Amino acid sequence: MQPPLPPVRERSATNAATFTALILLAACAAGLLFLVVVINPFALGILVIGVFFAPMAAMHYLVWGRWLQEQHRQENEDSTSSESQNK
Repeated sequence: MQPPLPPVRERSATNAATFTALILLAACAAGLLFLVVVINPFALGILVIGVFFAPMAAMHYLVWGRWLQEQHRQENEDSTSSESQNK
């Protein structure tokens, strides 16, 4: 006799739990960041610089990622078409 299976949770319940955990993590990180800035105001300058460069880094990643994905797709198509012609 097999043991009964555990109840299946709905997908929305697990999504809500994940979202709640992420919100709590962000709140803890913000609180710790606030304490660091209160203790050492120089950290605020570092944070401002990071916030300034983050969108540029994200844009760079998205542009290069899209271009490289297209290159990779083309190379795969070329290699598959050449392999099928060789057979």
